[in-house]
Amino acid sequence: MSYNPERACQYCKSLAHIDKYCPEFKSCIYCKGDHNIIKCTKITCRRCKTKGHHQFICPNTPESLDVSLNPMLGRSKQHGMFTTKRQSSVSELISSKRQRTLDRYTSVNLNISVQSPEHSDKKWFAINESVRDELSLQEKFIFPYLKPLCSEMISEIIQGLLPGSSSPHCNYPEIIDEHGGVEKVTESLIHLISPHIIQFQGHEVTRTALNAIFCQQSDSNERWNMPLGYASIVCDDRDTSWWRLYIGQCSLSWRRIVCQHAQQIIKGSTASLYYFNLWIGNGHRYARFIKLWGFPKDTVTDGWYQACSNLLEALFCRAFRTHHGMLNRLGSKYQNDGMASTLGWGLNIMSPLVQGNLALNKELRTKANIGPSKAPDQQIQYWAVFNSRQKAASEKLRRKESIKAVFEKDFDIALQIALNNDEEAFNKVKESLQLQQETSDFSEDLAHIPFCGSLTSEVAAILDYAAVSGANDTPMRAGDNDDKQHMLTIPWSLDGCGFTEGNILVWTYDFKSFTSIGLKHLGHDILTDPDARKFHETLLATSQAKIIFLYGPRSEKLIRAIVRSSRHTLSLRGFDYPLYRDSLRNRLFICCPPLPAEIWSVSTRHSIKISEALRFAVNFIPSLKYDIRPFFCENSSVIGYILRQARKERLGGEALTADTVDEGVRLWLARRNMGQAEDIKEIEKIAGSLTRGLLMVLKFLPKRPKSDGDEPKERSPQPSRRVTERVRVHESFNVEQYQKIGDFVHKHLDEREIDYRNRLSRLCAESPRPQDKERCSTSSDKGATDAPSTDLESIAALKCFSQLQGQEFQTGAAEMKGLVEQCQAEAGDRDYEAPIDILQGLTARVIGEGFLDPVGVTAAQPVITGASDKKRQGVKSVVWKNEDVRNREYSYKLKDQLKRHIYIYYCEILFPANMDILDEMVFIKLELRPLGEIHSSLYATSSSEAHDDPALRLAFRVRYIDSFGREVVYYATNPAINMVFRANTLVEVLEKKSLEDISRLPRRFIHIGSQNNAHPLLERFRRGGNTSPLPR
Repeated sequence: MSYNPERACQYCKSLAHIDKYCPEFKSCIYCKGDHNIIKCTKITCRRCKTKGHHQFICPNTPESLDVSLNPMLGRSKQHGMFTTKRQSSVSELISSKRQRTLDRYTSVNLNISVQSPEHSDKKWFAINESVRDELSLQEKFIFPYLKPLCSEMISEIIQGLLPGSSSPHCNYPEIIDEHGGVEKVTESLIHLISPHIIQFQGHEVTRTALNAIFCQQSDSNERWNMPLGYASIVCDDRDTSWWRLYIGQCSLSWRRIVCQHAQQIIKGSTASLYYFNLWIGNGHRYARFIKLWGFPKDTVTDGWYQACSNLLEALFCRAFRTHHGMLNRLGSKYQNDGMASTLGWGLNIMSPLVQGNLALNKELRTKANIGPSKAPDQQIQYWAVFNSRQKAASEKLRRKESIKAVFEKDFDIALQIALNNDEEAFNKVKESLQLQQETSDFSEDLAHIPFCGSLTSEVAAILDYAAVSGANDTPMRAGDNDDKQHMLTIPWSLDGCGFTEGNILVWTYDFKSFTSIGLKHLGHDILTDPDARKFHETLLATSQAKIIFLYGPRSEKLIRAIVRSSRHTLSLRGFDYPLYRDSLRNRLFICCPPLPAEIWSVSTRHSIKISEALRFAVNFIPSLKYDIRPFFCENSSVIGYILRQARKERLGGEALTADTVDEGVRLWLARRNMGQAEDIKEIEKIAGSLTRGLLMVLKFLPKRPKSDGDEPKERSPQPSRRVTERVRVHESFNVEQYQKIGDFVHKHLDEREIDYRNRLSRLCAESPRPQDKERCSTSSDKGATDAPSTDLESIAALKCFSQLQGQEFQTGAAEMKGLVEQCQAEAGDRDYEAPIDILQGLTARVIGEGFLDPVGVTAAQPVITGASDKKRQGVKSVVWKNEDVRNREYSYKLKDQLKRHIYIYYCEILFPANMDILDEMVFIKLELRPLGEIHSSLYATSSSEAHDDPALRLAFRVRYIDSFGREVVYYATNPAINMVFRANTLVEVLEKKSLEDISRLPRRFIHIGSQNNAHPLLERFRRGGNTSPLPR
């Protein structure tokens, strides 16, 4: 859009705002004061109806907005280069259907502000004060006109002058040429840019101007539910002129901005330069998001889309000067020092041109890391030093601490150190924690305060939000905004630990339902509401809780604001927790990570940190020692990790290895004396895959102390070879591997036991306290009298996975007694683990809801049932290649739908509506005749000897039980000619032929998932197709 003087502000000539909102206009049109209306404190905000601020700077961003698609300046509704009338692929249809389902929830305005919380992190204090308090201002520059800049950049890419111009994952010169060349591609890209950004061309880039764009987009209800690009403006409340910028892109805006960016910011992450820059501000900085460009909603997210997204991101990194040399010409004198057009003020490190390339070479990574280290901003410079230190130091400490046995004495020492070795304060707190609880009268004011649990409980929890996985793309479940319909209950993670309404008090920061992170958790400060503040004060004054867990940053912020307390740092096994002490009541407030929304939502390390804090509380409060199982959070998260990894591998992802295993899983293994790299590699070697090995390790972990006798240990019996039901068979169950893992686990537990007893004997000799001596003298007796038990949630997980592997898992009493007793290196002889019904229910629900089922990508399962499941059948030939179908029967459950049918590698088997099938269960056996023979009951009856169809050899034997208990057996047939093509391919796959070879043969059907890597010969089968036309 060209510059129109008539639309410009008469004071600063900017198109970014109208006259009355201009910072240079010093007269308030509302109260007639000598300030701008935006700074007026007497005006009432139109957005939140609160007096004291203008809607342009409203902190109370609404949870959702009714967004209507308004005509955008300079933009048409059709974008032929990104959308087409061609038939959609299976994955695209699913994505489209899923998008329509989510539209109601994703049509929210994500022009949001996210405040980075205040903290007292030791890593922050270790930074030189001159660095952490620096607020150097970025140089002023004019935002360029984008069309000539884009044309110039694309020309440089075609000439190979920019790093990453041509790489295996995206050959930009070739793809640009295929889509019309420099000018046509430039026009198409500029067409996608937000009109607010187009209007900004030729104007000076300042924080005020960027905030004006933020306000304009917020007021115009800019649509965000589409593939798009964004800028995050980092601001600091100590200097209104200071700002930094980060440019990004995403196909799912809610996932990227809320579940990833916002969640990482509010938890104080330092995992990237962008997050570090917010964290180092220590509560003074916040991020605002503006939309830079957007694709049509029905854009096909293929290679061309990714190339365009990368080009646009690179364009804006240049335009806003956020890169550090990675977009400078190769060979230029500025290419390696981050200078030239950037001057090193931005927060982007890697070149956007290599976005999506999972195999970046060392040279590119080195170049990317050099730039920030030479930036004029000291904080950006320091990132290179900080990042290299933070991971190695913290992980090494946690791993070291995890190996150690922990006794009651260790918790005392940890608390005493946290209280600055103040013996008097320690004794007061410990005495208060161990006093018997007294009943008291409660105020009538509590009748109107929403909370859950008992006011006389010794533990309480203030909840902020439920943490979600960074891969979550669903903004909220239906009804989550209707808090009146949701009564607060104890979250599943605390319920699994054994907390009930009788032994814990729970309430939320905003006195609404406990939900996954959403916009309501990012905006309004509840402490500005006098009623809410009074509610918190009343609950804190009335509650008899001795330890209160603060799950989430806003819960900690609440306590700092309304409780007079001293702040300390509690260190437990390598984890640091902010600890607040109310000296008047000797009450402790322990700050913890937010509770997970699901068992797969957070990292294992995240859950281990929650478990360690719970175990600390259980140690000091006698009434909880036999009721609470703090390791439930940890163990459920390990199972969630295995579920995630299993799903990833089934979708064609890289297999888990000893080098890539999660740090939290390493800590979990270290506590069981199996955390060394060689131990993890041995598990992987024995089991064939680490995912499968971890599952077996779970099975062999008992939980009660072993006796002191020298009697030989009982091993777990081998699982029954009897198979009563087979479902989704992937590979056979290897009994030899299973037993080897058992021997491996028992060996390491034995070594751990010896170390434990040595430490215990030394503790008895050193400890002057009677209770320690008593424990030492009775520990062996307790171990001898306890009945053998198992890690029950491990049994539950293994049971679910064994069913997936095609084995009926046996968990009878005889097997339970045969498991090894473990010498537990924790304080006391309690049962820390969860009962089987709790975790089995969680695991079964996760699997039942289809968490392991692939959607729109490669399926690693031979059986897909039902009509909707047909759409989920990606081709992964290696699965069927590895299958030995001889004498193997697969079970299927027919779904309740109009058409009763199942698919086996796209071969449809129909079942008449009147067929009497008990429990809708059918059993299919594949029969394949040798080469040259024809099956007398072949499936594809239209197969032809003239065409030498392999389908002539294939038959499906169907078996089921009717309602009278009679067994019915027959062979399925299908006369459709397209089923001949599909059956031909299935036979070739079973004989281990590659899809490349199959694609050269006539009368075959091939389907390649949209996100699968494929040989160039197979690209034409990306959405499924035949190698030759169907006969008419």
